[in-house]
Formats: sequence, C-alpha cells, structure tokens
Amino acid sequence: MTKIYVVRHGETEGILAGRMEARIDSPLTNEGVEQAVALENRLTDVQFSKIYSSPSQRAVRTALIIKGHRETDITLDDHLYELDIPDWDGHRKEEIAQSDPVLFDQFSNHPELFHPTRGESFLDLQKRVIAFVELIQGKNTEENLLIVTHSGVIKMILDFAENKPLSEYWNRGSIPNGSLSIVRIEKQGLIVELEADISHLQHSLMV
Repeated sequence: MTKIYVVRHGETEGILAGRMEARIDSPLTNEGVEQAVALENRLTDVQFSKIYSSPSQRAVRTALIIKGHRETDITLDDHLYELDIPDWDGHRKEEIAQSDPVLFDQFSNHPELFHPTRGESFLDLQKRVIAFVELIQGKNTEENLLIVTHSGVIKMILDFAENKPLSEYWNRGSIPNGSLSIVRIEKQGLIVELEADISHLQHSLMV
C-alpha cells in the first residue's frame, strides 16, 4: 500500500494580505515557517521515498523545511501548480468581484462553468491533477510519498479519490495553510484517510 501525504504550503505574505496567488509568489510569513516546522515535527518518523512539490517557491520552501535531513530529492512538477488565472493573480477577491462580477460568480458558485479568457478553467486543473495522480498510481507500490502543493490541487486530489463531480468542488471544506491530508493507494482505488488536518498546529495557534 502506498500512502500519499499531501501538504498545503505555509502561509504567505500575499495570503495574509488577502491576495489571490497562483503563479505570483510571495515569501512565507513567520507563521508560515512555523507551520512547515510543525509539519516537519509531525512527519519526522515517516520515511519518504519521493518528495514532490509545486515549482512555486512558497511550496518549495515548505517542502525543504519538511524534508529536513532526509536525503530524498525534491522533484518539482508543473502538474502541482495552483489554478492559473493571470488576470486575477495578486488581486483581492473583493476587487475581482467588482471588476469581473459574472466570471467571479462562476468561479465562486459554478466551477464547472468557469472559463477565463486567459489561464485555466477548473476543468483544466482537474485534468492535470488527475494525470499526475494516475502517474503516481502506476509507478509506486508500498511507499510513502510527500506532495507539497496548493489548496486547489489538494481539493482536486481529494475529489478525484472520492469520485466527486467538478460542480461540487466548493462543497469541500477549506484546506488551511500547513494542513495535512493523507490518501492511500489500494487495489480498489484511492482512499482518503485524513483530510486537511491541522492538529499539529494547535500549539502555535494558542501561542
């Protein structure tokens, strides 16, 4: 049985400021670094045969912290990028809702209908995430894999595991920064063992 440990990167300055971030990057905040360190501590005894990360620096930095002293290389994979909407990148949702209300309504309420003029639709994101997961399914047996990526990608992985339609994308709860999900690859398919867990962050939340 293969276990996929799926992590959302730590909090960034852009997220803290309420901006949408896809290809645009901003540094991890101090809280974001602490989230990654908490994940490192939680996963310290897990031996990862492979570590995959989105090429976005916020994900790479998180992956490096979790990796710690392990000798496992980090593989950057474009399939793990966040949904790419270049015209909205770096803007606040309130600004987008005012400047592009119809498209933003589709984004927020009807993901299956969302097709921006530039960039990706949710269907595009779904296709590349499924392609990545199916590649993993075909390659690995009896391994622990670490994936550090973004909330949109994680939602798609979980929805694919549970055979959820694209129209239900927003029905799933939030995927907090620094959260951990676990998906098992078994003969009968993918099984979600843990979803968006932040129990390892509780100490930092109370401080």
